[in-house]
Amino acid sequence: IEGNPLTEAQANEVLESDVHRHFLRPEQEVRNYYSALTLLEEKQKNNEPVNNTLLEDIDKIYELGVRSVNIVWNNDNKFGRRSKRK
Repeated sequence: IEGNPLTEAQANEVLESDVHRHFLRPEQEVRNYYSALTLLEEKQKNNEPVNNTLLEDIDKIYELGVRSVNIVWNNDNKFGRRSKRK
């Protein structure tokens, strides 16, 4: 991942660790990137087209917990953004 300081070995360690553990930003980026790739693979297996909605969902997955925004599921099973309270 561009700009991520983790080595491949460190990234693999992140992916193999407890999913409930709190991660530092570089670790969270790796975990999110993997989740986004997993979603793409599932969509490909189901022959679902790549469209703007899918690309937006992938972007939201990647940003989850990395920026000052929380990602939440809404009632339509879509990702939504909720700003953190200050």
